[in-house]
Amino acid sequence: MYVAISLTLNLEFGLTGIPNFGKVLFISAGGMFGASVMYRLALYFFRLKSNDIFEASDTFTNIINAHLATNPLLAAELALVMIVVGGLTAGLLGYLSSYPAIRLREDYLGMLLLGAGELFSTITAYYIPIVGGPENLTVPDVLVGFGNLERYVVLITFALFAAAVFLYAQSVLKSPLGRTLKAVRDNEVASEMLGKDNINIRRKTLIVASFLSGVAGALWAVYWSQIGGLIGGDLGGTFPRLLYTFFPFTIVILGGAANNYGVVLGAFLVTGLQTITAESIPSLMTGVTIPGINVNVLDEFLNSLQFLVVGILLLLVLMWRPDGLLREKPTYALPRKDLRQMASEMEEGPSSPPQKKNGA
Repeated sequence: MYVAISLTLNLEFGLTGIPNFGKVLFISAGGMFGASVMYRLALYFFRLKSNDIFEASDTFTNIINAHLATNPLLAAELALVMIVVGGLTAGLLGYLSSYPAIRLREDYLGMLLLGAGELFSTITAYYIPIVGGPENLTVPDVLVGFGNLERYVVLITFALFAAAVFLYAQSVLKSPLGRTLKAVRDNEVASEMLGKDNINIRRKTLIVASFLSGVAGALWAVYWSQIGGLIGGDLGGTFPRLLYTFFPFTIVILGGAANNYGVVLGAFLVTGLQTITAESIPSLMTGVTIPGINVNVLDEFLNSLQFLVVGILLLLVLMWRPDGLLREKPTYALPRKDLRQMASEMEEGPSSPPQKKNGA
């Protein structure tokens, strides 16, 4: 999931120069609205009613799961509905947010998108009709029919989605569109003089990236059993701002902006460090006591270790390799062999005209 999300951020920030600090808005919107619509559709299909459908979501979801376990076709249809609704909702929010935001300078644009993400998080935390607000929503398990193979299905699904996003991002990067996005990023005045509509290009980029982020959020909702509003700051709720805005930025900066291979490398490094510091090390330290250090303080330190390690790594990269581990590479309008042939012909100079023979 981090590979897919970071690649969409690379389209916005790395190629086009859009500082989307509201990334969590589009990811969480895709997951929450997709799960909410799918849950309501399942309630309608199975004739389940209650005065508070979110308070009764545990009971209703158990009933729905029992039906889905014997009806894989219906489960696939509900999953498809959730993914499509999640992507379209996020794309619509990207379209709406582009109007007031896209005309601003980069610093104001980043602040506005950050505020929009925080506003959406606050609304979903307390506005019950979306996902129940503080009550949260227990999402029906559309993969219940796979039994013990469910996690492998999730892994394959995420891998295929990430691969599809990577292929799309690579095709954009190597196309004339990719060179146009870089032109908008590097010099807006020059791109406008060449007849490019900078505002429209940035708006379309934000919409496409938001749509893909919404699909990623909906897929994440398939994996999680409960979806809830963001409560408790950066680390609260299903989609905390720290993990779904600043971690993707860390991945892009660490791996190398405008380099999709670098983004993939950064995603694996960051998630690998997360696994080691948030799971492996705390499990090894279970029951270990250090003289002079309170056990609660040690547990709190271990819980924050992943952010400390990722932050130190980011600082080291910015100090010693500010362009990222894999730097941005130039893209060529023609194949390299054709460019080399043209260069060699220019070095040789124009060929001399043919000489006349025997007075002819």
